[in-house]
Amino acid sequence: MRPYVLSLRRATLLAMILSLPLSASDRQRGIYVSTSDSILPHIADGNGWKTLITLVNTRSDDVQYTLAFHSSPAGQPWKLNIAGLGAVSTISGTIPIGGSVFFETTNPPGTTSVGWAELEDNYDRVAGMAVFRFSSEGLQDTEAVVPFANKYDTDFYIPFDNRAGFVTSIAIVNPSSHDVAEVFVEFRDLKGQRILQETITLQPLEHLPFSTIQRFPATAEKNGVIEFTSVRGVSALGIRFNPRFSFTSVHALSK
Repeated sequence: MRPYVLSLRRATLLAMILSLPLSASDRQRGIYVSTSDSILPHIADGNGWKTLITLVNTRSDDVQYTLAFHSSPAGQPWKLNIAGLGAVSTISGTIPIGGSVFFETTNPPGTTSVGWAELEDNYDRVAGMAVFRFSSEGLQDTEAVVPFANKYDTDFYIPFDNRAGFVTSIAIVNPSSHDVAEVFVEFRDLKGQRILQETITLQPLEHLPFSTIQRFPATAEKNGVIEFTSVRGVSALGIRFNPRFSFTSVHALSK
């Protein structure tokens, strides 16, 4: 079998395991991290995957925060194993002026667990970022940094590239605890021509990770952008997988 076919399958497998994406940012701030970006649209832990989370107090006084973890797909409280804390579904505390906090999942053996997180703090004073790390025997460790995403982004783009063994994966979250989100998804090529379109329905708190090449086979050997449009607003992020097992984050671009 040709090496290209093997590498494509390996990249696709990685994308299915993590089934990731990029964070959607506030309209006025482009892709910059802000304290109003309160959703981490994807967390992966176990079977080689680990997520490292950093929260920073950007203001001039102490700030209280709560970080809540939600399981995939239904968004129920998720007891995530955090180093030094054990299995917890929420973490609360106070960050001093100029201070920060750091949390790391434990990467237990067995299957990979996925979900997402929501940050709450008084007066939107905390900014956050995460690192996805994958370790496997015989492979070099790989990491990608992703910022927290805007809670309700209604119209944004995520570039995709599914050529030559590369695979783009997406994770999308409906952060509302009450409203169903109808998300119109349209893939376009480099000339802006439509490749395909679909409407995705997300129940309240639902988390949907997917490999674009698996969910949408028509995107194989193509690249371009994906436009996401929703009246209610959603949070999302993207990950671009290399056929040699490395990966990087793909930032969402808000209109």
